[in-house]
Amino acid sequence: MNLLEHLEDVNTMINYHRDFLVGAYKMKRDYYKGRHERIIRQKGKSLGKPDNRIIVNYPKKLINTFNGFFSGDPVQVSYEENGNPNETINKQIQDFLKRNDYDDVFSEASKMADIYGRSYLYCYMDDQPTPQLHMTVTSPIDTFAIYDDTVEHNQIAAVRYTYRNAQMKATVITDKGDYQISNTSEDGTAAKAHFTNLDEDGAPLDTHPLPICPVIEFEENEERLGLLDDVVNIIDSIDRSMSEKMNDVDYFGDAYLAITGVKLTDKQKAEIKDSKLFNLYPSEDEMDSNIQPTVEFLNKLSNDETQEHYLDRAVDMLYQITQVVNLSDSTFGMSADAASGVALINKYQAMQAMAKTKSRKMSKMLRKLFSIFFDVANISGDISNLTFTYQQAVPHNDSEEATTFATVFGKIPDEKALQYLSKIDDPKATAKEMAKDREKDGINLAQATAKVGEDDGQPNAGEAPNTGTPQPGQAGQPNQQSGLPAKS
Repeated sequence: MNLLEHLEDVNTMINYHRDFLVGAYKMKRDYYKGRHERIIRQKGKSLGKPDNRIIVNYPKKLINTFNGFFSGDPVQVSYEENGNPNETINKQIQDFLKRNDYDDVFSEASKMADIYGRSYLYCYMDDQPTPQLHMTVTSPIDTFAIYDDTVEHNQIAAVRYTYRNAQMKATVITDKGDYQISNTSEDGTAAKAHFTNLDEDGAPLDTHPLPICPVIEFEENEERLGLLDDVVNIIDSIDRSMSEKMNDVDYFGDAYLAITGVKLTDKQKAEIKDSKLFNLYPSEDEMDSNIQPTVEFLNKLSNDETQEHYLDRAVDMLYQITQVVNLSDSTFGMSADAASGVALINKYQAMQAMAKTKSRKMSKMLRKLFSIFFDVANISGDISNLTFTYQQAVPHNDSEEATTFATVFGKIPDEKALQYLSKIDDPKATAKEMAKDREKDGINLAQATAKVGEDDGQPNAGEAPNTGTPQPGQAGQPNQQSGLPAKS
C-alpha cells in the first residue's frame, strides 16, 4: 500500500480507534486494576442511609488464574530437521530468547490478550555497532494493525499514536520503515495531518528493511474477545450485592431505638446512652393506664439468605462463562472422587480447550517473530521446522498414573506406556533412552556372565569341559591301554 496516497484513510482509522475502541479498552484495564466504574459512579443513597461501595476484584483473579495456567511454564521453542535437532540454530534461538527475557515478554503479551482480546509484539533493532533484534509488548490502547481486504487478510502496517490536547503524533510502521505523522505545524498551530520524515523521493527517513511488519498481533481468539467481555454485568451485580450486604450491616448497627409508653426527660436519654441500662415503668398518674412502656429497635426484614443464594449463583456463573477453574471452590479436592485423575481432567477440560485455541494463535505470532529473527540473523532455516511446546499447569493424580503405568508396562510399546505419566514431557525420547539403557545393561550382563565363567573354570569355545574328574591318561586314572594301574 502506498501510504502517501492513503494518508487520509490512516487518519480516519486513528480517529475511529480513539473515539470508539479506546474507551472500551480503558474500561477493561480499569476493571482488572480494581476500578469498577459502575459501582463507583452509581447514584448515591439519600442522606442518612448507608452507602458502601464494595469492589470484589474478580477480573484480576480470573485473568491471573488463566494466564498462570497458560504461560506459567514458558513455551519451549526448538528447531528440528527431519526429526533431528539442529544444535547450531537452537543455540541461536535460545540466545535470542534469553537476551529478550522471553518468558516475561510472552507472559505479559498473554495477560494483555486476556484483558483486551489482543496485544501486540513490537520488534525493533537497537543502536549498537552490531545491531541486534529486540522485542517488547504494546497495548491496543495506543496501537492497532492495518490489514488488506483480501481473503487472506494480510497485514500491511501498524500504527502507534498519542493524542494530547488535540495534538496527534503517530507512527505508521511498515516492513520498510516508519512514517511519522502529525496534525501540528512547526510553529505549534493546528494543521492537516501530514508526514514529517520523508526524503525528497517520498521515502521515510527511518528505515528498517525487514521481511514483514515488525508489529505482530497476538489474538486471544478469532473474535478478539477478552475474558471479561461476557461477564462485566455479572461482576457489577456481585459488587452491588456485596455493597448492599455491607449497607445492611451498617443499617443494623445504626438502627433506631423506639421507646413507647413513657416520656423520657433529657437527663434520662443521656443516662441511657452512658449506662446502656433501661429501667422504665409508668408514673403514678399512669398506673391505671393500659399503656405499658416498651423498648425495641426498628429493623427492616433481613433477606440475607436470598442475597447469599444469589451470590453463590453469580460466582458460579462467572466461572462457567469464562471457562476458568475456580481454585477457591470448597468442593475442589475435598474428597477422593474430586482428587481422582478423571475428576481433575473434567474440571480443567474447558480451560484446557480454551488454552489450546490460544496456543494456536501464539504459534502463529511466534512464526512471524522468528521469520524476522531468521532474516536479521542470516539463518538459512525454514520456520516450518520450528516446534512450539506448551506445558499447561494441569494437576494430576500421580498415584493413579503410576498404577496405570505399572499395569501396562511391558505389555505395550514403551512410548505408549510412558504417555500415561504426565510428568514425562517427551515419551518418544524417553523410550529411546530406556532402550539404550536396556541395550547397555544387556552388554554389561553378557560381559559379567563371561567373567564369572572364567573365574569358575568354564572352558572357552573349543575347549573340553572341566568336570573336576581326571580324564583318561591323567593322574589317578587307570591306563586303559596298558591295563596297568596308574602311577600315583
